[in-house]
Amino acid sequence: MLLQDPTFMSTISDVVLSCGDSLGALAGLNYLQNIGLKPYALSGLFTASGLLVQEVKNKISTPIFKLEDLLKPEKVVGLTLDSTKRVAA
Repeated sequence: MLLQDPTFMSTISDVVLSCGDSLGALAGLNYLQNIGLKPYALSGLFTASGLLVQEVKNKISTPIFKLEDLLKPEKVVGLTLDSTKRVAA
């Protein structure tokens, strides 16, 4: 799996977890925590439902971005690439 490959992981600076529903979001966060990753944010199809977003927000502190949030630079300023973590080709 890519997330457990040290070479791949040395090339990324942040992880955004994209999920289809609230159960997937919570299970995905749990999995990432178990392998030592803390995602920068959550997004995905589940954000189309205010009820699902609220369900997830009540259980986590990770930011949740809807599609319209991802289109605003001020919302995703932390999603920049850190060139010091990239592997030289």
